[in-house]
Amino acid sequence: MKTNPVRVDVDASPIYELLLQILVFAGLENLDTFDVGREWAENQRRRCSPRLLAALERLGGAFTNVDQLMGLQAVQPSPSVPAFLHRLEQLTPHEIALHVTGFYSDIYPEDVAATIMAAVSGSRTARRPAARALATSMPEREATLAKLLATPPGDLKDLTLELMSEWYERVFVTDEPAVRNVLAADARAKRNLLGTDPERLVLIATGIKYSRRGRFTKFLLVPTLVMRPWVGVVHYKRMCIYAYPVTEDPTSIETARRGLARTYQALGDEVRLRIVKVLADDALTLVELCRRIEQPEPVVRAHIAVLRASRIVQINCDEFITYQLRGDIMRVIGQPLQSYLRLSPTAT
Repeated sequence: MKTNPVRVDVDASPIYELLLQILVFAGLENLDTFDVGREWAENQRRRCSPRLLAALERLGGAFTNVDQLMGLQAVQPSPSVPAFLHRLEQLTPHEIALHVTGFYSDIYPEDVAATIMAAVSGSRTARRPAARALATSMPEREATLAKLLATPPGDLKDLTLELMSEWYERVFVTDEPAVRNVLAADARAKRNLLGTDPERLVLIATGIKYSRRGRFTKFLLVPTLVMRPWVGVVHYKRMCIYAYPVTEDPTSIETARRGLARTYQALGDEVRLRIVKVLADDALTLVELCRRIEQPEPVVRAHIAVLRASRIVQINCDEFITYQLRGDIMRVIGQPLQSYLRLSPTAT
């Protein structure tokens, strides 16, 4: 039976970047793996007011679902951050509560959805099962979600507006023009490739090969600076949003050196080289890969993350999640070195 192609689009907006900045800042313990690093986070913290930090903590801290608000922008784009904030003001507290608890990140059975709706509406008996359902495969999030569900929706709306407006005014607004230009330029370059092979574009931008048989009817590519080198994945109703790292400036010797170092550091480990060798022959699940190289799952998962960040390994999102060596692996490894060697030592 012929499968209809999934819709793929590209969009760039400072609104996405603002939300992703908050998300990255909230996950402070993981910042060593991001290009922006801890120094960026500490600089932003000095700009933050106590009220902003308190609002972020009450909205879940490291487990915040503020990225769910990206779905609102994706479905009905606002032209600016102030316009987006005004739109949030028009939403009911109940609707804001559904977003910040992550309700729209999955499609729930009718009875589970009703339980979550009841918890958001104030039912104490529904609170615990709703938190458990919303936590899905991350039980460590359950306590945070229970606290969110115990917070009146009106308070959640006030906290969300305070967090967004304060971050915009204290952190984001000064960098917005430059950020807007970089994101727009990268989105234009990616959008030019849409007419040829949308699935190939998703793979190039994200290192993820999606399945047409999934629940998503649309994939949205959103360029980001703050998430580099990682790909942010946001599920919103029947849409999958990929926040992909913007292409680094090829004329800058500093950024070229950083990208080159990341690639070759990823290959400078014996266990990762074994993984690369095994994945050159087959696409494997995590369990299969652990068995093949005789390493425990946490170890293999960490190595896979490094190989993904350096764009050496891709994810195949099908009936099962599998990992595979990218088909353009020789270009990924060789082209950055060639480009770096051609750069002038005085390049900026």
